[in-house]
Amino acid sequence: LDDLVSRSPDMKVNLAALSRLAPFLSKETLGKLALQAVESGSARDIGRLAPFLPKEVLHQLADRILKEGGASWLHKIGPFL
Repeated sequence: LDDLVSRSPDMKVNLAALSRLAPFLSKETLGKLALQAVESGSARDIGRLAPFLPKEVLHQLADRILKEGGASWLHKIGPFL
């Protein structure tokens, strides 16, 4: 799955669907996709993915969420920081 995802860099990230695949993807791939989703403004379901992400990615996500003006989404990853 990691290889398939890496070959599709322009795909739109659906975090709800991605959270179902999370156990089968590497933490590196999950981190990249989560950051991509936040950058594209679709961080609504980030809380579903947060338990699978390493702390350093969660901190990057928190920074990006704040920069993108999505502070209302920050509470979804707060418990995992």
